[in-house]
Amino acid sequence: MVQFYNDYGKSLKFSGGSGYTRMNQIYLDWTNISFLNGGNFWAGRRYYNRNDINMSDFFYWNESGTGFGIDHYKLDNFALSYVFSRKDNLFQDKYISKHDFTVSDVKLSERNKLNFGVSYIDHDNDGWAFTIQNITSNVFNGKNTVVFQYGEGSGVGLGYTGDVSL
Repeated sequence: MVQFYNDYGKSLKFSGGSGYTRMNQIYLDWTNISFLNGGNFWAGRRYYNRNDINMSDFFYWNESGTGFGIDHYKLDNFALSYVFSRKDNLFQDKYISKHDFTVSDVKLSERNKLNFGVSYIDHDNDGWAFTIQNITSNVFNGKNTVVFQYGEGSGVGLGYTGDVSL
């Protein structure tokens, strides 16, 4: 996935003060691996576990970044995922190690499932964040999502690497 950005009113250069180009996503994905119980392994730069409020395009839980991960290792009635990333957005100056652990698809009923996530930012000023998400399906032909999040230190970015000076 290629991105071209140019500031409004600037010459069409996509470089310097006018804008930029970048590969938003470029990754390899090995799917349905038998020794991962049908899970996946990926490596590269990827949009991953992007949960948002569609109307405002606000990503409240977003594990995207440059790194690698094991996605949906299936155990009984839930799945485990792990992501290691070093840079989660274009404007992040430093490469900072982030570990994301997710337990997903914990069924409460036929219509309700829970997802849990913990992010750990490994830096001089460590930080962490916790997310719990309840998704109710088949609500007026849609779904209803309720989320609780908490973060400390550089984990106050919740789904992102926050300010590492905190």
